[in-house]
Amino acid sequence: MAAVAHRKIGRPTPRPGAPTGERLRVFSTTSSGISRPAITSHRQERSTKQTRRAFDLLGSSQARRAFRLEDEPQGNRDLYGETPFGQSVLLARRLVERGVRLVHVNRFRGPVEPPANPCWDSHTKESLRLKEVLVPPTDRAYAALLEDLDRRGLLDETLVVCMAEFGRTPRLDGYGGRNHWGSVCSVVLAGGGVQGGQVYGASDRIGAYPVEGRVRPEHLSATIFHCLGHAPATEYRDPLGRSHPMSRGDVLHAILV
Repeated sequence: MAAVAHRKIGRPTPRPGAPTGERLRVFSTTSSGISRPAITSHRQERSTKQTRRAFDLLGSSQARRAFRLEDEPQGNRDLYGETPFGQSVLLARRLVERGVRLVHVNRFRGPVEPPANPCWDSHTKESLRLKEVLVPPTDRAYAALLEDLDRRGLLDETLVVCMAEFGRTPRLDGYGGRNHWGSVCSVVLAGGGVQGGQVYGASDRIGAYPVEGRVRPEHLSATIFHCLGHAPATEYRDPLGRSHPMSRGDVLHAILV
């Protein structure tokens, strides 16, 4: 999973007129009911406006151009790799270029994924799957994205995060796989104010538990918010009106420029 968060101010100009396509028509019908006088609170009104703006963005001419990967030079498409993941990462760059503020790229669980170890959920034959299926397209696309963003002058203002929700067990099981493991996992950050070329923290020799520079999830989220220009202590309100900080963690200043 990779997320590309762009902190440059500015958004594509939505095209005029109603969205098109079956899903957008369904939304249009639904939203017409939502926009009736039944809405009384400012929060609800704001939420509806934000949702409409999101759908307007999806139907904008800039968004349509971003999704036209055939317009990208073939050499650049080859750089990312002619795989679904590689072309998805390329699309992420095209969206960022056009002002999209947050892009999430995930490995697609298609029909060819084996049921016992789909995508990165490597419960069987992990070593072979990493070597032949998972790592090559990921390594190629990630490296291409950083080079491409840097060449276009976008890397310093774009935070690239490559991570999953947990790690894998330090030892192989009887099927040659690794199961879910919450004690240690690795995260890669680049651009957006992060100092490259360093490793922060360390595990024990078998990758089971942290022994140095332990980073909790809230510290990671605080650092991401900080890089995007938001103070982690900034408060927001949930639907019940209760106040919460965006993050309760500490910013990892040691990894920042």
